[in-house]
Amino acid sequence: MLNYLSERTIVTRLILIFGVVALCAGCRPAGNHFSAEDSGGQLDKVVEKYATFYEQVLLQNNRLPARFPRSLKADGTLKMVGTADGDSGYFPGILWMLYEYSQDEVWKNRAIRFTEYLEDQLYNVQGSDAGLKMVCSFGRAFTHTGEIRYFNILEQAARSLSLRFNSQVGCLNFGDNSSPRYHFPVTIDHLMSLELPLWAFRQTSDPVYLNIVNSHARKILQEHIGPDYRIFQVVDFDPVSGEVRSKNNSFGTDEASDWARGQAKAVYGFTRLYEITQKAEYLETAEKLADNYLEHPNLPDDKIPYWDLLAPGIPEEPRDASAAAIMASALINLSQLSGKNHRYLQAAAQMLETLSSPAYFNFHSNQGFLLKQVTIDKPGDLEVNTSSIMADYFYLEALLKWYRNSEKAS
Repeated sequence: MLNYLSERTIVTRLILIFGVVALCAGCRPAGNHFSAEDSGGQLDKVVEKYATFYEQVLLQNNRLPARFPRSLKADGTLKMVGTADGDSGYFPGILWMLYEYSQDEVWKNRAIRFTEYLEDQLYNVQGSDAGLKMVCSFGRAFTHTGEIRYFNILEQAARSLSLRFNSQVGCLNFGDNSSPRYHFPVTIDHLMSLELPLWAFRQTSDPVYLNIVNSHARKILQEHIGPDYRIFQVVDFDPVSGEVRSKNNSFGTDEASDWARGQAKAVYGFTRLYEITQKAEYLETAEKLADNYLEHPNLPDDKIPYWDLLAPGIPEEPRDASAAAIMASALINLSQLSGKNHRYLQAAAQMLETLSSPAYFNFHSNQGFLLKQVTIDKPGDLEVNTSSIMADYFYLEALLKWYRNSEKAS
């Protein structure tokens, strides 16, 4: 009888311990524990937070010509931007994803409203994120509504962008030459904006779009990716001869730095390129870039990188949750294409679990952004250790992918 009572006491205590652990899920060490239930619960929190955030954005929207939230200022107010800003497509994209998850017509109507604000960007294809901006907004709008008007806007934007192809350089000219030192700058960010001609190719089967995409991507592969699979953010070309004029990392610490968001964008971009084109060189590049990132000696245990993985002040340097969000979204896709699928899924799960914890997710904040500890431009001292609509977009995209894939597997 004493043995029975002793065993029962032990079992009771174990149950209590596991109950405390379950209640303190946000405190558990990050690992491959992020389930469909976790992602669904987190998505419900996102919907709740953005319901409040939407109202905050509307208040700013009524007072300013700048309609779109970009980041959080040091004083806690919203930094708002106009339609020409490269980040203006993320907010309507988030609204479309909230509609996709909730199937609530309220979110659909909100998404339509903010998407249509961007119609004045029909012919504006300048800037690193110009193509991505249109696909985030009008691309998702067309997917969810089938409206031919949205299709026509995207097709015209893709045609406008294709006219900016320079055959001598072999790249699209996104017009990122605000600095007088650049003649024809091509950035690693452009990989993301290739989403627009990729969309046009999938919809029309016009080989012109695919030829432009492959030429631009191969030039990035050739000039931006080093033999050690570290990246240059910007490569400047002579627009007449096509020769390389310079290579630099203006968002990193120096020319030999490891700017984290650039690494994440490169993995994301080459993964998407392989998904559409099935060219083995893109998959190999995405895998090696991902491996280089995941094996980096300065990547913290929680998998949320410092803004630059070679920044001199590590471990006191600020983190960049936007880089982790982009990488998590990329790794979920890469895991479905690569023979290293378990490794990439495990890393994505850890990143999502960590980003969903109190250390990075704004659980109790009255401001609506989802993530904190985002660093956009540390050398320029712009948007450092703050919140950003870019980070929210890719975090939500990764969360939705994980939720959908978990549901299919269950």
